Formats: sequence, structure tokens, C-alpha cells
Amino acid sequence: MECAGDQRREGGWRALTITAAILEEIGRHVGRSLPYESGGILVGSRVSDALYADEFVPLEGALPSGHRYVARAAQATRAVLQADRAGKSVVATVHSHPDGAGEPSLADMQNAYGYRDVLHIVVHFCHGAPVCRVYQYQRTKEGYRAQPAALVVIAT
Repeated sequence: MECAGDQRREGGWRALTITAAILEEIGRHVGRSLPYESGGILVGSRVSDALYADEFVPLEGALPSGHRYVARAAQATRAVLQADRAGKSVVATVHSHPDGAGEPSLADMQNAYGYRDVLHIVVHFCHGAPVCRVYQYQRTKEGYRAQPAALVVIAT
């Protein structure tokens, strides 16, 4: 899967390191779910501001929609608790946009804001093939904002 957008590390934003194999797994999962939005979480470890993804955990959507993704709460809770028991952390959320660009919507930022210390991957299909963008969400006096974050893809 291709990655687009500003992937440079800027202004102290966190960096996410992920293997090419996990990135491809994400692409396959969201591709199989078309025409609906889908997603999951990435679990791994944290070292200072760096986040390292060890595993992608696909999460079933609560209801099929081409314009909104909300994971099934019980499944997401189990995944987070299982990661915690294994000594791992949630390092990123993942969801897809079957139509349109890879910009997160206001609803995306509001729904994912409970995951404050993680990054957020949006996979879009603007040109047919999956392309991902990585963001850190911030809440400001004016509302929510998505700041492009750094992504480091390593070979497996």
C-alpha cells in the first residue's frame, strides 16, 4: 500500500514505525470491506515520542456504512485489554474512506479522540488503490484539528 501526504517529522509530532507486511495487511483488510468503511487498531510499543506497531487487529464495524466507521465496542475493548495483558499498547487507530480523500472528518476526530496518545491512519481509495495518511489529532479552542504525522515503513 502506498503512503501519501506529509510524512516528515515536524514540530515534535510522533512518528509511527510499521512493517511493510502490516501495512499490506491493513490494505487487504480495508479492501475486502469495500464499499464500506472499516478499520482496526495497531498495537505495539512506545519509546518516548516514537510508536512501533507490532500487530494490526482488524475490528468489525458496528454498522455497515460507506461514510462512517465505528468499531464494535465490545470487540475493541477486548482487543485493547488483550494488548494490555500482553504488555503492549494501542499505538494507532486505522479506518478507511472508500470514497474521497484521506482527510479525517470531524466525526472521525471526535470518535477517535478517546485515543489521545496514539496516531490515526486513514486509508483512502481516491485513485483506486489504497493509500494511507497518518495524523495526530488535537483538540483546540476552535475544535479538532488533524496534523500530519511521520510514518516510517520498514522491510520485514
